[in-house]
Amino acid sequence: STISIVAGGSLGPEAALVAIGGALASYISSLFDLTKPDRLTITLCGMGAGLAAFFGDPIGGAIFALEVPHRYGIEYYEAFVPAVVAGLACNMVFRMLLNLPQVAIWAFDEEPPAPPWRTIIGLPIGILGGLIGVLYAKIFVFVQSKLPAVKTADGALRPRVMMLRGLFAGVIFGMIGALVPETLFWGEDETQAIIDGVTKLPHVWPKTGILGVRDRQNPGWLLIIGFSKLLAIAATTLGDFRGGVIFPFM
Repeated sequence: STISIVAGGSLGPEAALVAIGGALASYISSLFDLTKPDRLTITLCGMGAGLAAFFGDPIGGAIFALEVPHRYGIEYYEAFVPAVVAGLACNMVFRMLLNLPQVAIWAFDEEPPAPPWRTIIGLPIGILGGLIGVLYAKIFVFVQSKLPAVKTADGALRPRVMMLRGLFAGVIFGMIGALVPETLFWGEDETQAIIDGVTKLPHVWPKTGILGVRDRQNPGWLLIIGFSKLLAIAATTLGDFRGGVIFPFM
């Protein structure tokens, strides 16, 4: 995950935080004479705590951690309150140690109250977004099925294939980042530049991408950023880099 993040890949640290927090909590719980359900609850607390500090949202971090096992048909509602408490504690300690304020990640200009009919606009936009997501997922699975596998039939790793996939993925998301620098990294800092259109991109050297200064209020350029980001996420993931996709997709 660190290599992917430092290289500008479109994956965030949330997956690593879930794994590290859960592993540490599981190890600590193994040092005590606890029942299996209690150890499981503590593990889920560790998973949610790291996400709570990263997101700045203890409830969101707890919910996300508890959703991880859902793909396997397992639900642990009883761990929700302990995970929220762990998230509150971790978030507070994290911000106290780094002297960080408890504020929103992104700032939006104030707007007048929206009329009720505007809510209806979200319906077709949501349907369109869902269809794009389905199409993206199908294309991703298709491309993944055509790439050479990183493991043999008996489970042995194929180092040369792994290196080649990582190399080509790095070239692809590096080229995308050079052309559309708003797609670099997981997007936490880059998103603010897209929202207001004036904030400078913090990780671009010397000042702009290859295409020069672009108008980030232009709908056409915003569409280019969006589709380029989808391509960068796919390249980073298919290159077997490690990380989370929640922040990049946002």
